[in-house]
Amino acid sequence: MVVSHQAFREERVRLVGGGEGRKTKLIGSADIIIEIVSERSEIADCEWALAAYYDAGISEYWLFNARRRSAVEFHIDKRGPKEFVSVRKSGGWAKSAVLSRSFRFTQSTGADGNPEYTLEVR
Repeated sequence: MVVSHQAFREERVRLVGGGEGRKTKLIGSADIIIEIVSERSEIADCEWALAAYYDAGISEYWLFNARRRSAVEFHIDKRGPKEFVSVRKSGGWAKSAVLSRSFRFTQSTGADGNPEYTLEVR
């Protein structure tokens, strides 16, 4: 998850608890939720999570799926009037309104023959 300094300044989120072995909790809505799809989490990450995060007030939902060796999936969804909508890509680049940057997720083959992944930023 990504929480901006602005979210803290505007008091959209706050940290509570912590100290002396207790866990700190984030109360409020993060700016961005990032999901990495696995075999066990595919249905949750790709279906019901979108509605739950939208209802929680999340601004952007990023999804990475690199389970297939032939192709990787990366997309950014932003808040629409009633649900998340995918950000249109240009040359594989998707723009994050929250971070004011564009991102591209690429796959190549490493020297050992295994896939290597890169998240590019511009």
